Amino acid sequence: METSIKTSSNTLLEKVKAFSLHGENYQSLSPQIKRNKQLEEAEKISDDLEFLVFELEENIYCEILQAIIEQSSQQNDYEIKEVLLNSVANAMSQSDCIKKIDLSFLIKQIDQLKGDCLLHALDIIGLSRNLSYVEVIRRFLKHSNLEVRETAAMALSEIESFHQPG
Repeated sequence: METSIKTSSNTLLEKVKAFSLHGENYQSLSPQIKRNKQLEEAEKISDDLEFLVFELEENIYCEILQAIIEQSSQQNDYEIKEVLLNSVANAMSQSDCIKKIDLSFLIKQIDQLKGDCLLHALDIIGLSRNLSYVEVIRRFLKHSNLEVRETAAMALSEIESFHQPG
């Protein structure tokens, strides 16, 4: 069973790393079909991550999360980006990734994110529990959208409570 899990985790990591390259494999397809194929792949990655989240070795888990975050930052398609960011937020809410994840890709884009993508990004930043992102989150405490403000407050609380003594 352990070999099967290790194979599955390596396969998932390979899928994530190859995700942006798949667009090139679909060049002969119409833009809508190409987009639908990429969306299907993003959803499959999300499903696989959800299925494997408790089985992955921490270093592979963190590497997968990092790769998904990087892939999402390269996406112009809102729905694909949302699926990828949602998968990371869901995974991080179920299992910690103690190793620091580099969220610079996400931080660079955060002011351009809208809707659920922004909410997922704030969740991810909070779940990273990284004190260096506190100021980024604070900017969203005065956002015009109530849900964004509430999500930012929860993200800030997640970081601050993690770093409280005792």
